[in-house]
Amino acid sequence: MPVRVPVRVPDLRICVTAGANFGVLERTSVREVRMQQFDHEKLDAYGIAIDFVISAEAIAQGATRGEGHGDLADQLRRASTSIVLNLAEGAGEYASK
Repeated sequence: MPVRVPVRVPDLRICVTAGANFGVLERTSVREVRMQQFDHEKLDAYGIAIDFVISAEAIAQGATRGEGHGDLADQLRRASTSIVLNLAEGAGEYASK
């Protein structure tokens, strides 16, 4: 099951889809997206991690063009996504219920 990680950009929300189709960026108008902010989205580290995922994806796309770098690109994608997911999970454990 893909995990959608929202990224805020002025007037756009970019959803990075992690999973089988990782790297697919969808642009959706903010008006079309429910504007609920979760606890993990308030963390500075979460914003930095999202920026890292986007940078890592750009690097991974460049690495797959060369020969023999596919495994490295896949590992970079999984590792960067793991950071974001772990932050979200950790923040959820301490959220007020």
